[in-house]
Amino acid sequence: MRRTRLLAALVLIVPALLMMPLASRIHSENVRLKYGTTHVTREMRERIGQGMAIALLAGFRGVVADFLWIQNNDYWMRQQWLR
Repeated sequence: MRRTRLLAALVLIVPALLMMPLASRIHSENVRLKYGTTHVTREMRERIGQGMAIALLAGFRGVVADFLWIQNNDYWMRQQWLR
């Protein structure tokens, strides 16, 4: 009886311990894919505005990217390259 409990505990604990590094890597990959490689700073957050930030969080990255492209193209046409 005691041997069976020990064996059952080993069957549950050993695979869990072996899976921990894999789970950690999967979690870090998930975070990287969710947020991308760009670090969001306060300056970036203030530049895009609240409406675009909500759109980014809602999953409309393509739409926000188009609006930012249009805005930056306007700066380029007005020769405000550093803005």
